[in-house]
Amino acid sequence: MKSILDMIPVAVVASVMVLAFSVGLKADTPIPIPPDVAALIEHAKPPATVELRRFESLHDAAISAAGRLEECSLYYECSGSIALDSKGKFVVGPVRTDYASDHVAITSFGMPPDWTLAGGIHSHPCLPDHAPEFFSPEDMIGAITTRSVMFMVDLCTGEVHEFIPGETKPDEEEADDGMWLTRGRIIGHVAAFKDQPHAKEGI
Repeated sequence: MKSILDMIPVAVVASVMVLAFSVGLKADTPIPIPPDVAALIEHAKPPATVELRRFESLHDAAISAAGRLEECSLYYECSGSIALDSKGKFVVGPVRTDYASDHVAITSFGMPPDWTLAGGIHSHPCLPDHAPEFFSPEDMIGAITTRSVMFMVDLCTGEVHEFIPGETKPDEEEADDGMWLTRGRIIGHVAAFKDQPHAKEGI
């Protein structure tokens, strides 16, 4: 990772050093920094770390994440992940999208090594010829292969669904296309709106 000095033009750094030698400053004497150089240094500072929200329960974290996914987009699928930190709190990471209406990758968010993945969550947009109330086969396979709970928010109804590998029956109900799928268990609700063309990624 680059330091602040790496981001400042070499000529600017050199001019400050020349100024220091020309006025005969000692090594331990603070160097006066011109206002324009100070502005460059301030601009080069890395952004402040965003504090991720923490929750006492996995369901509370999932419902909060579902609300954030709704803000991401009602046209594209968006996703996020939930981790269990070293203090036993559930942490919701940033959300993302692949800008597709029928799939999205669910990835972790660079968790510290002493954290564990607790669950993934994604949205199903309210679009024609879709069945957003069901977990897709890919949704369920992802939960099973990562051995983590999968949450999904149906943006037609705002209902937040839960699929638990080994507990939720994956073929509970026949969908309109003839496939046997599951809605899982509804654990909460968020608001649902049907027109938001732009994705809003990040925290």
